[in-house]
Amino acid sequence: MDKRIRGTYKIDTNKTPQENITEILKKTMPVRLTLNKLQEGANSSNQENFKMNGVSITAIGNYRWSSCTEINDFKRIHFEMRLPGRHWGRSWQRNWSVPIKVKENGEKRISFSAVTNVFNELMKLYSDGEKEENQREEKEQLAKENLNEIKQKSNMPNEVNLNHERNSHSNQLLPIMKDWRLDNTEKTKNKVPKYQYTISLSLRELDEEQIIKMGSLFQEIIKINQK
Repeated sequence: MDKRIRGTYKIDTNKTPQENITEILKKTMPVRLTLNKLQEGANSSNQENFKMNGVSITAIGNYRWSSCTEINDFKRIHFEMRLPGRHWGRSWQRNWSVPIKVKENGEKRISFSAVTNVFNELMKLYSDGEKEENQREEKEQLAKENLNEIKQKSNMPNEVNLNHERNSHSNQLLPIMKDWRLDNTEKTKNKVPKYQYTISLSLRELDEEQIIKMGSLFQEIIKINQK
């Protein structure tokens, strides 16, 4: 774990903005920076825009969305994090920046604590999002295996489309729920299956005789569904 460091860092005007950022990270989070170099390559932290623990770190000037390479234009350190995976109606990106303050003597300084706090907050959001995405992928894989197993057990023909039901708001598979239902005015606890399914049948170019013969079969199917 990196030890929290307080105080401010004096911007070195003889170095590029990104080199200054690297020096700040060496002091505030040396362990993470070292691990990132091992994972991404020795020159990863010297790039104009590099990522560490899911957070992109960029030197910017007067304009928020453009990186700067000239030390005289260096105004802020910009942090950006994109949540992993799919996103259903929620913000998938976070952006924060830490300003460089100019002292009366002309020195440019930036707060170690501010850099650490912003980075840690975004890193945590990314880590939580990554765990959530991994859980979602695991659930979807289990659901896919379950659906294939049900299709094999039931010997469903190709004309029948069998799917898991989904929540219309979140577009996710319906979760396991505890359910209580009334039966003869007495409450009885019923076991609700882990998955619920939807069946749709597509048959075309039917004649009258075929439809009449199928009617009784559909009535039996409805009875099964109502049990």
